[in-house]
Amino acid sequence: MTCSQYVDRKGNVFKSILKSCANETMCGTNGSIALENIKYRFYAKCCTGHLCNTDEYELIAEDPTPNGVKCPSAYCIGTFEECNSTKEINCTGSMNRCFHYRGQARYPGYTWKNVSAMGCINYVACKYNIKNVIAVPERPGIELIC
Repeated sequence: MTCSQYVDRKGNVFKSILKSCANETMCGTNGSIALENIKYRFYAKCCTGHLCNTDEYELIAEDPTPNGVKCPSAYCIGTFEECNSTKEINCTGSMNRCFHYRGQARYPGYTWKNVSAMGCINYVACKYNIKNVIAVPERPGIELIC
């Protein structure tokens, strides 16, 4: 399996690739999350055979078409408490549900921080509990509600 990912935080883009063995349920999955100033996407491509995952960075094109779903959008650092925000985000493409997350995360070069976030998410990212992020390591989350 080759899992290509990116995190875009206020224009700072972190791209990463994980090459490993995978459970078949991950094959072909395409996860997306969007919230205030942050976008995260991943795509897992599977293959069969010895060293078959030598391909380069690949990510399926994002569908920017609004889908009619709007979600509260916030990203709070330093707290596990629910972010309070009057901001909304227009969900696009396959992101057809809202989420609220509380846990700990760390951007490369930074220390672990308590975070609380709300925004748009697709079914796949919710199903895999956003634990596929490589560029932003995450400690076990306290809560993910989709």
